[in-house]
Amino acid sequence: MKMTHTLTGIAALMALTVTTAAQGATVVYQSDFTGTTVASAGLTQKTFNASSNYILNETDDRVEVSYILSNDRGSLYTTNAWQSTDGFTLDASFNHIADGTRFSFGIVDSAWTVSGVRDWLNEQRAGAYGIGLSTDGEFAGSLAFNNGSSTSSLSTAQGNVTLNQLSTLSMTITGTGWSYSLNGQSATEDSFTFDTSKSYRFIAYTQNPAMNGTYFSNITLTAIPEPGTYALLGGLLALSYVMVRRR
Repeated sequence: MKMTHTLTGIAALMALTVTTAAQGATVVYQSDFTGTTVASAGLTQKTFNASSNYILNETDDRVEVSYILSNDRGSLYTTNAWQSTDGFTLDASFNHIADGTRFSFGIVDSAWTVSGVRDWLNEQRAGAYGIGLSTDGEFAGSLAFNNGSSTSSLSTAQGNVTLNQLSTLSMTITGTGWSYSLNGQSATEDSFTFDTSKSYRFIAYTQNPAMNGTYFSNITLTAIPEPGTYALLGGLLALSYVMVRRR
């Protein structure tokens, strides 16, 4: 009877572990912009002047660019930041209306002071450690990485976005690699050393009133679990099960 109880406990623990593994990926930020303000969507903006704005379009449920002056520009970012030792997945739906001087988005470390006038990715801003997609600017059409002092293109395999058409990006970054897909194309991936000890936030940068109406309709940032961690737990529990059976 004692062994039965022990086996039952182990089985329950194994079931709990499986459940935990299935639920291990945690959505740390998600918005489909059904709120009333940018702030209500958990976002903060820094802009060049009073005419530079990201607005929440309540009719169409999206956050979009609203610029007037030729030099208008600004950053939009999640108010909070998160840390995951196993990495993140970023999913975003967006529509880039027209060619502009700058349009980039991705995740950047929270230690960097967000600028409303400088592009964190295209302009290789010092200290802006992170990874993202650039659809205009120096790294147009590429997934690029800023190591805190310089920026380099990781891949252009997925091509650029189609202007004035809803696009989707899915990007996963771990401590050892990255992958991304654009508009449903097969994901491109490669090995990579990424600092998962930092905390990260979503960030977007846009510039030029030609981009008025450019918008995001969905942003989801997910902290992912390390599959190897659950494989190890599963192995240990299986070993415990065998040991109890032998007893």
